[in-house]
Amino acid sequence: MPSRIVKTSVLNHQRSTGSLRAFLLLVGVLALMGLVYLGQNGQATMTGRRAQDLTQQLERIQRENAQLEVEIAQLTLPSRIAERARALGFRPATISQTVFIVVKNYPVDSKPAVAARPADTASSSELAALWNDLLTWMGLTPASQTVEATGP
Repeated sequence: MPSRIVKTSVLNHQRSTGSLRAFLLLVGVLALMGLVYLGQNGQATMTGRRAQDLTQQLERIQRENAQLEVEIAQLTLPSRIAERARALGFRPATISQTVFIVVKNYPVDSKPAVAARPADTASSSELAALWNDLLTWMGLTPASQTVEATGP
C-alpha cells in the first residue's frame, strides 16, 4: 500500500506540474498578445497624430500662401507701382524723350496677328517713316532722335 500512495502522489505532482506549465504558457501567450495589441495601438495613435500634424501644417501653409497672394495683388496694382515709381524719382516719359527705332528687313511672321491687310496698304517701313515725319511736323519729336537700324 505504501507504494500505491507514492505513485499517487507522484501522479498528482506530475498533474499539478503539467497544469502549472499550461497555466504559465497561457499567461505568457496572453501577455504576448497584449504587448502586440499595445504596440499596434501605439503605432496607430502615432500615425494618426502625424496625419493630424501634417493636415495642420498644410492648412497653415495654405493660409500663408493666400496671404502672400493678397500682398502680391496689392503690391502689383498699377496705382501702387506708379506711386512707388514717383517716390523713387521716376516720372512718365515725354514724347520728346521717346526714341523710335525702325529695323529694316525685320523678319515678319508668316501668320499675321490680326486680319490680313489690304494689298494697297503701305509697307511697315513706309508707315514708320510717315509716322516719324508726322511727329516731327507736329513738333513732338525732333528729327535727330529717329534712329534707323539696318540688318546684317
